[in-house]
Amino acid sequence: MGVEYGNSIDRLHTIHIKWTRPIPFDEDKFKELRSDLECGWYYITRYFGSGKPTHLYIGKAKGFIYKRILQHTEDDSCNPFLSKRGYFEVRFGTVDNPSLNTKEKLSKRYHLNRFLLTVESALIQDAAPICNRSQSCNYTRWYKLRIINSNINESLLSHIIENTYDENILPYPKDWNGQLEI
Repeated sequence: MGVEYGNSIDRLHTIHIKWTRPIPFDEDKFKELRSDLECGWYYITRYFGSGKPTHLYIGKAKGFIYKRILQHTEDDSCNPFLSKRGYFEVRFGTVDNPSLNTKEKLSKRYHLNRFLLTVESALIQDAAPICNRSQSCNYTRWYKLRIINSNINESLLSHIIENTYDENILPYPKDWNGQLEI
């Protein structure tokens, strides 16, 4: 049985993710425009040919989001989306409500890596990007979530995503009761 406070594994958590406007996939733009965004997710799309966006990659960042994206551009990163042609855009997403928009605030309420991974998995399930499909077959749902996405077109991500009914979820370890690990 889960614990009886805010981070209980039996509780449905509602979070609001606020997405930035699309930013060209350019190192200088990341540093210039969004260097303040810490701890969240990024969503890379591309435009080629038809004018419709292709969902390329959704990832998580424990630190500054732009730094995590820059890691993808390093020579040894071997990311398959980098070989694609077209115009790339990236959007950054952070928890807007409850006001947990920093690593420190998130860490006080959730096990940080498990929380970021659970949200990333739900976003991947919804968008089905062509790269980073690591959680598309199965994943561990550490938290039951209702994710409300704002400032993003519904053709990219559903405005409301719930992971409570996903069929491909692996059970979390029986000895984990929702407590933060020290």
